[in-house]
Amino acid sequence: MSVKTIIEAKEARNIFYILVGSILISIGVSLFLAPNQIATGGTMGFAILLNHLSPLSIGALMLILNILIIPFSIRFINRAFALRTSATIILIAIFTDLIRSNFNPLSDDLLLATLFGGVGIGIGVGLVFRGESSAGGTTMIARILAIKYRIQAGKTLMVVDAIIVISAGLVYNGIEPSLWALVSIYVSARLVDTTITGRPSEKVVYLVTQKAQEISDDIVSEITPYGTIVAGNGINEGREKTMIFVTI
Repeated sequence: MSVKTIIEAKEARNIFYILVGSILISIGVSLFLAPNQIATGGTMGFAILLNHLSPLSIGALMLILNILIIPFSIRFINRAFALRTSATIILIAIFTDLIRSNFNPLSDDLLLATLFGGVGIGIGVGLVFRGESSAGGTTMIARILAIKYRIQAGKTLMVVDAIIVISAGLVYNGIEPSLWALVSIYVSARLVDTTITGRPSEKVVYLVTQKAQEISDDIVSEITPYGTIVAGNGINEGREKTMIFVTI
């Protein structure tokens, strides 16, 4: 198989992921969250809130919120990634307005709408990421701040989501809209992780101990049968140390 064929196959896969992901995101926003006045994270959440305050459609607001970010972000990140992100934002905006104008909401139950809206957006964003793209402005801002100022992307997104949660209560006049927005954001975040990795999030734990065998026995009986014991020397004191590596 030639290099050109491999590249074309990879790009075709990216396009497929972006297309399916954009549709799922649009369904989550149009048929579950927006009709029930439930916000979510990122520019989609801001678009839902602003749609309540202005005559502009959610799709148009998504484009406006992102229109200045994409050209600016090309200076800091891969041009191909920025172009794919631009295409993704346009697709999500178009699909969101088309679905909203042609289909009725699938549920008016707040719990169901929050959960299924979060699932649709979470899986959709995960697929978009797997297609080497992004769903919009806040993730781009987070990447730029991480590159330019060494600010962790997760912290930037957390601040943005906190602003959205607070704004939901102000826009919809109550604490409950903020709580539903928080649930939606949490569900979406969990599904993004699962979609990207194919499994729940994992952590690698490092334990430095003089009682490796006793702790290993407890780990095997209580947590997981898998792990690794490594012997080594401390950098400064030169003393022997034993480390246990466990993935949970």
